Amino acid sequence: PWYQLVLVDRQHELSSDYAPDDLVDLRREGLDTSRPHEKMRRVILSELRAMNRAARRDGVRLLFSSCYRSWIYQRDLFQHYVNQDGLAVAEQYSARPGQSQHQLGTAADFGSITPEFAETREGRWMAAHAEEFGFSLSYPKGEERVTGYIWEPWHYRYIGAAACRVQKKWFGDVQQYLLEFNNAHAAELKKSMIR
Repeated sequence: PWYQLVLVDRQHELSSDYAPDDLVDLRREGLDTSRPHEKMRRVILSELRAMNRAARRDGVRLLFSSCYRSWIYQRDLFQHYVNQDGLAVAEQYSARPGQSQHQLGTAADFGSITPEFAETREGRWMAAHAEEFGFSLSYPKGEERVTGYIWEPWHYRYIGAAACRVQKKWFGDVQQYLLEFNNAHAAELKKSMIR
């Protein structure tokens, strides 16, 4: 499906009226959230549940801290960070409205939403296992110039397990490279597969 690999970044924006039509409340679906009414797309619910079950079997509690964000919510959040830290600093860690993967309904921030998350049991488990369930780290360490954002060990996006394998094998395990390639070549790849 298009939403799995659509490129959303500073050069590729979602419209202000885009919102998935199948958002579900994660708490109502039995998942742990840091706030009420965190939502993600129903179409990835089975993967979310499977990942949550696997983590629990390993004694790890996954906490969904920030998931779907509307364009308006992202606008207000970005402005808050600009007011707090100034534009240049805010742009290093926060997306402008329309430029956030959260608007897709397939991205989630986990745990503390701090760099220290990487060293928690939850952070280490996600780093080791998220790809098995189709979740890819969006902003890896050392790739700030490529992604345009600081390292965010807490921010994962669902792209599908097959795409995670392709990302790892052919794109240096950097989601941005995979999404840019797909964006540039999706039409010709699709044509070559249709006979």
